[in-house]
Amino acid sequence: MQQMTRKESRQLIINADDLGICPERDAGIFKLFEQNAISSATLLVNGENAGTAARQAIDLGLPLGLHLNLTEGPAPMRSSLNDGQGRLRGKKGLWAALARKALSADDLTAAIRAQFDRFIALTGELPSHVDGHHHIHVAPQIAALLAPIMAKEYGIYCIRIPCERTLLRDKAPSADEDFEAAFQRQVAHSAESARAIFAAEGLYSTDAFLGQTFMGRHLQADAVATALAGAQTCGQRGVWVELMVHPGIPATDPARGAFCRSPDRAHEMAVLQSPQWQRAIAGWQLASFRDLPRPEENKRPTVLIYSKLTPATGNAETARRYAAAWSTEANIRFRPLPPEGAPLAVEQKRLRELANREHLDLAFGIHIYRAGLPLTLAFASDDRHRLSFGLLASGTDANADIEIPQHRQAMLESLRHARFLICLTEDLRHRLQDLALPEDTTVQPHGIDLRTGSNYSLRSALQLGRENRLILFPASLRRIKGILPAIEALAEPLANRWTTHVLIILGPALEPSYAEELHRCIKAQCARYPNLAGRLRLHPGLPHADYLATLSEADLVLNASDHEGLSHTLAEAMAAGVPVLARANAGNCALVRHGETGRLFSSFPELPGAYAACFDAQEDTARMARQAQTEITRRFPAKAEKNALRAVLRRALKKIARPSG
Repeated sequence: MQQMTRKESRQLIINADDLGICPERDAGIFKLFEQNAISSATLLVNGENAGTAARQAIDLGLPLGLHLNLTEGPAPMRSSLNDGQGRLRGKKGLWAALARKALSADDLTAAIRAQFDRFIALTGELPSHVDGHHHIHVAPQIAALLAPIMAKEYGIYCIRIPCERTLLRDKAPSADEDFEAAFQRQVAHSAESARAIFAAEGLYSTDAFLGQTFMGRHLQADAVATALAGAQTCGQRGVWVELMVHPGIPATDPARGAFCRSPDRAHEMAVLQSPQWQRAIAGWQLASFRDLPRPEENKRPTVLIYSKLTPATGNAETARRYAAAWSTEANIRFRPLPPEGAPLAVEQKRLRELANREHLDLAFGIHIYRAGLPLTLAFASDDRHRLSFGLLASGTDANADIEIPQHRQAMLESLRHARFLICLTEDLRHRLQDLALPEDTTVQPHGIDLRTGSNYSLRSALQLGRENRLILFPASLRRIKGILPAIEALAEPLANRWTTHVLIILGPALEPSYAEELHRCIKAQCARYPNLAGRLRLHPGLPHADYLATLSEADLVLNASDHEGLSHTLAEAMAAGVPVLARANAGNCALVRHGETGRLFSSFPELPGAYAACFDAQEDTARMARQAQTEITRRFPAKAEKNALRAVLRRALKKIARPSG
């Protein structure tokens, strides 16, 4: 490590924490960004004003990271994070609970994932980086859970390391109301220990961090200038420093926390706006974590997987499975598909920025229309931004989008530019063949791997008795999944005959208006049949490892989709030996042979009878489940999918001349 020289690049990320906590703080942060006084912020996704703040940040172009919050606000019910009164445990309470090992790893993992998912829902983006409210992200137990989730599940690699070197040497200022010396020393030592945990997953950070000893009235221009002058660089990327700040307009509502009401928020804001501050940071270029280069470049190609990333959705699980297969061949990055109706010009810009920052060699989109259209606009419409890409055909694009003329034309154009196409079934390839498919078109079904390290029990979580039959209906809350007519068809027999059966619809609400319809439907059915209360449930979905564990407890898996490409959840259930009942669409018929490996129903009036047959003829049902388990295990080996995917990737990369320099 060397002392910085004048010739070296000097980049300063000034990050405002707590965006979304309240309107007053947010207003101050936005004003500072418009004045070029800060360059980044981190969003508190469970903050009071998070939704409004996220929309305004997007409009202004303010780079956003995730401010992971496990200490303040409402807590999940029946969670070890709960203080017993419905709230999170607070800063001191959470750190103390961690020290006592009183927190469940499953509860922590669920809370962490939920905040990433909330960030995506609010912004349509992945966070540029992650830091922690009260620096909770560097607590060893949390860092060990957070790091693999960031790298493997979301492809986020930038992390704050809140460790001012003076705190390790006990040279920090004395404690006062703005500076909790003992707590900040604990954080610094935890952060130093967490470096290895983060590095093991490929996460990286700035060369230096400032902010722990510059909180509130301790933020002074001359002191920061002195600290910046001592910053050191680790390599050719120059020196990068993050300064954490907590500015804003002080809140006046007594209901707001003391931190938000403190005049120190206005002090920090005034310092950042002052002429003295401009002199203090002279020679430093403001930047964000979007710009932070990796400490070291490797010679492996870098591939973007562009997909819906909401957990408990089929496309998200496909994205992560493909990433696992390709991670032996390439560096993998993720980006979520934009929400429907989002401006394509903005997405085009973001994709090009990502390609430039990450030095992408190839992109891969899951969904010919939803992913193919933005990829084509970003990388095939202008020679200055050329990037090769491939596509995966899903059930929706081949069965629904292709029938809409505008969508069909966009799919035709995307396939004209795509280097390769993967189809899950021969039927999907046949449906798309009139669109002039790429020369490299592969039919490759899902590989099924039921291994899981999870001991999760949905039965226990729902407090079901031994007499209850658990019926799983894995489906995101979308109209094409057929949830509403299935509930309407099954409500009467569940109420009058199958009185111990519990039907769980597992999946996130991807269409909010449809989710509201489902809530109203369930409420109405429970009013009509009071004994259905608690037996018709909407569940937001499970992490995949927990879902696989739950399969061992299920008595039946139901699928009622209008159409499917190749239902991974249905195939997993069959491979696990769980009986299945599925709607007779092309994708499901490719998996299930009626009366041999499961049961099919063609219309919702047929559903009650087909459902009854699953339990009236239990010997036949068990025989079908055994036959399905044998066939699916043979037809869809996980190793075969991995090998085929790697072969596709190698062919695509072989055709690409990696640019020099």
